[in-house]
Amino acid sequence: MIILNRIITILVAFVLDQVIKDPPNKYHPVGWMGTFISRLRELTPNRKNLGKFIHGGLVILCGAALFGGAGLCLQLFTDVLSSPMNWLISALLLNFFFTVRGLKTAANEVQKPLISGDLNKARRAASFHMVNRNTDEMNESQIAAAAIESVAENSCDSIVAPLLYYLVAGLPGVIIYRYINTSDSLLGYHDAEREWLGKIPAIIDDVLNLTPARATAALMMIASLHPAYNLRNAMRTWWHDRHQTSSPNAGQTMSIAAGALDLQLEKNGFYILGRRLPQPQAKDIQRSTQLMHIVVAILVGILILAGIMISMNLL
Repeated sequence: MIILNRIITILVAFVLDQVIKDPPNKYHPVGWMGTFISRLRELTPNRKNLGKFIHGGLVILCGAALFGGAGLCLQLFTDVLSSPMNWLISALLLNFFFTVRGLKTAANEVQKPLISGDLNKARRAASFHMVNRNTDEMNESQIAAAAIESVAENSCDSIVAPLLYYLVAGLPGVIIYRYINTSDSLLGYHDAEREWLGKIPAIIDDVLNLTPARATAALMMIASLHPAYNLRNAMRTWWHDRHQTSSPNAGQTMSIAAGALDLQLEKNGFYILGRRLPQPQAKDIQRSTQLMHIVVAILVGILILAGIMISMNLL
């Protein structure tokens, strides 16, 4: 019964995601997580690598305890509500920790100036909304590739993984996942300051995303059956290129996106997915978000089917 209630909550949350706009960052729980992580980052020991490594572990431990504890309190509160109110309140809370609409909006913010030829604005939008890399010298194809890669990777990080952890562990699970994912996005870099500070957040985030990334890849492969995409090329590119990224997870979805869209996705000096395929253009960003929406539709269908089977005592 718990799983059925969570499935219904997820389905309600999908609807709310399309009609309710996210609040400003200062009122958003993920924004609070970012602020908390930034404050702890300011306390990082200056010199010792071991100290930085331990401090990174404490960032995870303290934040997971704090935000996970808040999630547990919220879960206990919603559990005593009657079913319709439970679904609605839980969905409103869940809506803070996953997004479909927000990902599409971010992609559109990059695509619009790119189509109009305003490269500087597109570069700023890509840097602000989608990627943590220097975009100052990017051309149109590189900006489009960065946006498409972000849509593919965040189909896991912002949609499938949060919902999977909610399904398994309720509000504490999704909140802890989102906190760890945010920690990795802020600390998991190979610069002098964060090389050791971000190791534990990066490792834990990689572990937590092992299953969701592959589940998302499977959904994307199924979505590639749509005649607008190239399933055969998606399978070929995934097979050859999925391990090219430094992350054990990002390449799973990005390689499928490259093949399905018949595009080469490249991050200079790091990887090339779909080598010798055409370079992406601005219009391809929309094709990537359409692929994401097909993934979401398949996921919703699976959840509805599972809910029906549970209600009929078939699962």
